[in-house]
Amino acid sequence: AFRQASQRFEGFGVLAPRVEYLHLLAEEDLRHLKDFGVVPSMQPAQLLNDIRWLPARLGASRAQRSHRWRFVQANASQLLAMGSGVPMSSPDPRLGIYAAMTRQVPADEAPTAQAKKGFYVDQQLSADAAVGGYTAGAAAAALQDDRRGRLALGYAADFTALDIDIGRLAPATASR
Repeated sequence: AFRQASQRFEGFGVLAPRVEYLHLLAEEDLRHLKDFGVVPSMQPAQLLNDIRWLPARLGASRAQRSHRWRFVQANASQLLAMGSGVPMSSPDPRLGIYAAMTRQVPADEAPTAQAKKGFYVDQQLSADAAVGGYTAGAAAAALQDDRRGRLALGYAADFTALDIDIGRLAPATASR
């Protein structure tokens, strides 16, 4: 579809085409994202729901290919854009940032050992990458990166102040 659209419409890439809910991705498809400048849009908080059923329904091999944030980040030509996935998950971006960094359900809510220890933790994002997905990445996907997505003079002051260092949320395995 992206190939056809790019051939039919001049300036297609300027529109910031994206794939929402990019949760299960075949490696060969990543090339297509790069070829057409497609923004990968992911919803990390959704993983906290999906952990409960992914391995049983998809099988171990396919489940391992889901929610591959670090892989996509390393191989995409665009920033990751992250969002909440409402109504399937909480609109609170803190939950999504937590999920992106830890890939685990909070201990008091974890129904399985897999959910407690983390879901394929090699795909954890650093605090900078997780926050960047919700700020600069989301602004770029909305074609508003010239006025949103970072703290800078002349940019919209849409920010949240926290009383914790979110970098301490993630286990030591997350890259910094």
